[in-house]
Amino acid sequence: MRAVILLAGVAALALSACETLPDDDGPDPVLIPGNPVKLSNVAEGPETRVPWVGEHTDDVLRAELGLDDTALADLRSDGVIN
Repeated sequence: MRAVILLAGVAALALSACETLPDDDGPDPVLIPGNPVKLSNVAEGPETRVPWVGEHTDDVLRAELGLDDTALADLRSDGVIN
C-alpha cells in the first residue's frame, strides 16, 4: 500500500514539474490536464481558463435579449438563472 501511495506522489510531482497538471486560478482551484506533448514553438498551457458555469450569464442575456437588471433579478428570484 505504501508503494502505491509513494508512486502516486512521485507521479503527481512529475506531472506538476512538466506542467501537465497546471493549477487553475478560480475561486475553487481545479487541476486542469495539460498537453503532455511538449513542442518547442508552441506556448505552454491554456492562454485563458474556461468560464465557470453562469459566469457570463448576465452579460449574454443583456447583449442577446436586451434584458435589464430588473428582468435579470426576476429570473434569478424565479430560479431560472443563478
